[in-house]
Amino acid sequence: MTNTTIETRDLDRAQVAPDLALNPFRAHELYRVAGWLGTLPIPYKEKKFPPSGFTGETGKFPTDAQCAAWLDEYKAANIALRVPEGLVGIDIDQYVKDGKQKRGADNLRAMAEREGLSPLPATWSSTRRDPDGPARIRWFRIPKGIKFDGQPVEDVEIVQHGHRYAMVWPSVVAGDEPGEWTQYAWYDPEGAEATHVPPPDGMPWLPADWVEALREVDHRPSQASTPTSGGKVTGGLAELLALAADDPGRNNAWLTKVAGHLARLHEDDRGTYDARLGEADQASDRPHSLTAFRKTADSVWKTHQKNRETRKVTSKAESPETANPGWGYPIQLKDGASNIRNLRAALNDGAIPDVYVQNGQLVKLYDDFGNVELPQGESQKALAPFTNDAFGNEVADHIFFYQEVKDEDSGEYKMRPKQPRQETLRTVLGNRSWPGVPPLRGITRVPILRTDGTILNEAGYDSASGMYLDPMCEFDQVPERPTRDEVDYAFDFIYNKVLGGFPYASQADRANAFAYATHAAGRRFLEGVSDGGVQPTPGANITAGSQGTGKSYLANVVRWTSGGIMTDYRPDETELSKTIVSSLFNKYGSVVILDNVPDGYMVKNTTLANFLTNGLPDARLLGATKNIRMINDMFWVLTGNGTRLSDDNRRRFFDIRLDAKVANPAMRDNFVLGDLESFFKRNRRNRAKYVWCCLVLWRAWIVAGADEATPAMRGSYGWWSRPTAGFLEFLGIEGFMDNYDPGASAEADHWVPFLSAWFAKYSTKRLKVGQLMKDHIDNGERDGWDGSFMLPINANDYQDVRKAGDILSGKIDKVWSNGLVLKSAKRSGSNTYWVEKTES
Repeated sequence: MTNTTIETRDLDRAQVAPDLALNPFRAHELYRVAGWLGTLPIPYKEKKFPPSGFTGETGKFPTDAQCAAWLDEYKAANIALRVPEGLVGIDIDQYVKDGKQKRGADNLRAMAEREGLSPLPATWSSTRRDPDGPARIRWFRIPKGIKFDGQPVEDVEIVQHGHRYAMVWPSVVAGDEPGEWTQYAWYDPEGAEATHVPPPDGMPWLPADWVEALREVDHRPSQASTPTSGGKVTGGLAELLALAADDPGRNNAWLTKVAGHLARLHEDDRGTYDARLGEADQASDRPHSLTAFRKTADSVWKTHQKNRETRKVTSKAESPETANPGWGYPIQLKDGASNIRNLRAALNDGAIPDVYVQNGQLVKLYDDFGNVELPQGESQKALAPFTNDAFGNEVADHIFFYQEVKDEDSGEYKMRPKQPRQETLRTVLGNRSWPGVPPLRGITRVPILRTDGTILNEAGYDSASGMYLDPMCEFDQVPERPTRDEVDYAFDFIYNKVLGGFPYASQADRANAFAYATHAAGRRFLEGVSDGGVQPTPGANITAGSQGTGKSYLANVVRWTSGGIMTDYRPDETELSKTIVSSLFNKYGSVVILDNVPDGYMVKNTTLANFLTNGLPDARLLGATKNIRMINDMFWVLTGNGTRLSDDNRRRFFDIRLDAKVANPAMRDNFVLGDLESFFKRNRRNRAKYVWCCLVLWRAWIVAGADEATPAMRGSYGWWSRPTAGFLEFLGIEGFMDNYDPGASAEADHWVPFLSAWFAKYSTKRLKVGQLMKDHIDNGERDGWDGSFMLPINANDYQDVRKAGDILSGKIDKVWSNGLVLKSAKRSGSNTYWVEKTES
């Protein structure tokens, strides 16, 4: 294994190599994070003498504090793993040692062929020997509570809970040659040396026929060997039969063991079983009496047949009545409450792969091949909520429900597959507590910062952040402490080469664009700084005066490099709300772009306004029957020409204004890198470079102390704006949020002059709606309103009067940029309105 695993877990990079060479037990943190809680120290360069009280059937598992204490106590130690329940390692010895050839792999293969076992699936393995050789420990999951024969065949041992421990990377022990030292390593299922510690729940299930074979009687191969006299014979069938006719070991225990072997070898042929067992017994000088022989023979045969039916899940052909739909997590159906508890326990035990929990709800991670922007045949990870039907399919594929049924003819028990009631599935799916299911915050397609400032750069699920990294391409290692040259290179690439070609209206717009374009890499760290969990960011309103200025290109820089969704803005409020909800659930990255807002349109969608202030919104997906809670960690972006924002949305967005100052801006050719879409989409290494540069800049700021600053945007968005302002100030970028004006909404353009004229005409005089409406003269004469009157004007129309009252009531007590505020009170049963001047 390489040392990259260590440096991603807060171990000082400069110390990685010497620490692993001199004290392998330092890696215990990696194993415990991955789920191996039985981390034990072994004296350095040794394979034995673990701490007492932590091995065997009654041994306990160490705590984090105990491991830390051992690290201080031992100074230098190897690392071993005590195996948890539900996991086994098949330890295969196949090498020459002290002139003796060990043949574990050959013996195991012979056993599989003899008993017709299915092929073992590819799995993770650990060894210190030839990486291409068979000598290694191969790891598998099994149902909990099952015990295996410790040595099923010669030169093969089973590492299991309560029996043995396993030496693992980066332990160092003596080699086979004098003066030679060798180090353990992990290998992935494809045989490549692993770059991270594999989690126990990532191991494949051991096939059912192997489970049955290993949990039964001895399966050592038939080898001629000289048995030990005195009755203590524990070998295979050949060893048992080779006992001398007068050996006292040919007792009833011997007969029982021989019967066990023969019952398995001839489990479908009782006649051959009886004949061979009788021949073996009669070869003794003192054969058993017929009564004793028959009692032993019948007892062993019936026991084996019962075990065969109740514990066997095999790939061999069976009759339709007892055919098993495939190996899975076994659950015996009992009463309704037990079935619910057992199915919950199975899910918490990882019985169904790629299942995670989000806000108490189970979700399934799957490969989505439907993204048309990906090359043909390429997929990306996506999430789907568990509906009743989807959950039923997963249960059918991965969990084996059965009932024990007594055969009326033979009186023997058989295991018959049977699906649980739908009510059981619905009840389990409604559970909200899943302590054994890993929580999933989201999927990222690029490396990002964790909340502690370290970098998530290993593909797959990351328990430290709750994120799943599904890399869109290969990414280079990011330096923990970037040099000045690296920072200068990264800054120039993003600020000048990628973002420098857009026609910003001001320096504030350029600073805001930089904050938006680099946000995806640092968001999780900013949440960690604020210690506030999931919080929404403000939206970005990328606007211009004409088409062709590059609004969509600027918005898409983040989507091209970090993933995201782009969809056209829909003026229909209901349709737009559906789009917003589905985009948040089906997120493929870090940004949702609502593109092409109609020219001059005022955005006032309430769903969007709600999502921009709620980190965990509840919403109902199309076709769903109930609301689900979603994680709102997306950056919401609008693009359009002259886009206006309602009063509620104005304070939730910051502007990035573009102004090409030419008649035909689409003809501009100001980009150093040429066409940005082609630059990023045709060459994924360019995306990797962009992400690398973003992370370099964020890491540089973190190493420098991550100082914050005070921008114009504060309030609930301060968790994001303050550290972002400090980040830009650290890089020497001025103007961040200098153009932010929460009072400059499209509504303010109407209300400010309207209230100014009202106050000038009436000061604080109280008026009814009808009086105010009659005061407006719509015949060209001067009426004091100067065209600012914004209410309906027909005071004789009851509907117009009600509409005017609703308009005024919606803005009571709001302070406008001119310092005026509209007030209201009841007088004689009717509402009256007036305008006051505030102190501020």
